[in-house]
Amino acid sequence: MRPGLSVIVCTLNEAARIERMIQHVGFADEILVLDCGSTDGTVERARELGARVEHQDWLGFSKQKNRAAELASHDWVLSLDADEIVDDELGAAIVAALSGNPDPRDAFLVDRRGDFLGAVLPNPQRKANRAANVRLYHRAHSRWDEDMDIHELVRVEGTVRPLPGKLLHWNDLTIDQFVSMFNRYATTEARELYVAGKRTNVLEVFVRPVARMGWVLFFRGAIRLRGRGLMYASMRGFGDFVRYAKLWELQLRGGPAEDETPATWGRDAA
Repeated sequence: MRPGLSVIVCTLNEAARIERMIQHVGFADEILVLDCGSTDGTVERARELGARVEHQDWLGFSKQKNRAAELASHDWVLSLDADEIVDDELGAAIVAALSGNPDPRDAFLVDRRGDFLGAVLPNPQRKANRAANVRLYHRAHSRWDEDMDIHELVRVEGTVRPLPGKLLHWNDLTIDQFVSMFNRYATTEARELYVAGKRTNVLEVFVRPVARMGWVLFFRGAIRLRGRGLMYASMRGFGDFVRYAKLWELQLRGGPAEDETPATWGRDAA
């Protein structure tokens, strides 16, 4: 008998994607959707598909996920986003891992892959990026780091173990949507950098995007996708340009407005 498993997902207006996510986690004993105020039918659709739905006003990414884990019925949780898909191999690996009665201090790493214009992006560094892609963990011994307002991480007491299979972060975004997404995230990240004491200059604003393009092309392996890879690397470079341009702008303004808080930053980027 394996221990029970709760899938947890935090949502805001995810009606277009919640069904796809739920359909790929039929192996779970519970699907808990923690919604922060959807108005597009997300809550109703999730309930129709058998999920348990709770409400929580937005706390910030990490705090919201920790709250979802607290509300779950089972100690082992699989934390997902509404736009992610567990492939069959990963689903079977999760069931097998839990069936082996794992040490509750340990947690499990997934191979999370994004997409760009219809192609799955390579991920050659997943083994080195352990904290970022931990998704299966025991809530009594691991939790999301609440000091991270964006690009959040799970802190683990024990050993992080990789799982075979893929977690597909499949959005099928257009270029226009990619630009909008990078712009939203850049606003949040620039604010975080400023509060953390980071300062920049015009030279760095222009050099960083070039370095990012090279890193994505050659170290992240995007060059394997040829034209798509070059375009994706360029978009990532654009994201860095906007992030550090906004940091430079904050320096000129003297910092974020007084009514801007880390919780609202995360909500802006969602």
